[in-house]
Amino acid sequence: MANPCLVISRSTGLTILWLSYKLLRMLSGYPSGEGCHIIHYSLSMLTIRLTRIGKKKQPAYRFIVSEKARDPWGKALEILGAYNPLTNPATISIERERVEYWISKGAQTSDTVRNIFIDQGILKGSKVKLAGLSIRRKAKLEKEKAAAK
Repeated sequence: MANPCLVISRSTGLTILWLSYKLLRMLSGYPSGEGCHIIHYSLSMLTIRLTRIGKKKQPAYRFIVSEKARDPWGKALEILGAYNPLTNPATISIERERVEYWISKGAQTSDTVRNIFIDQGILKGSKVKLAGLSIRRKAKLEKEKAAAK
């Protein structure tokens, strides 16, 4: 076997793989394999979101980092904290440094998580409006206001 070649693959982090000269030649399509490098970037979007844990009718949530396309109940890259809405006030524990790290790496937040992070002072900005009125409901409210005047 000849000298190993370097293949860089990027998905959520930088992964370095060493392949043999023969395998690299096969993958790259070069007949001689001379001077060939494979650099593969699969930029998958990361998201910080909530995943539900807890018993029936007793919800508790975890803040997780996962790929956007992945199922929220599937494998997470990292667990960042927990959220219990049943306590009064709601209990929130977040690893602030890790959240800032993932956001610096380009991870996006879901709307609910963004609003929680703004309340906790981790993010700055305005909250995202989660629920809106339907067109029918808006029209009905406008009619009621007009009738009241």
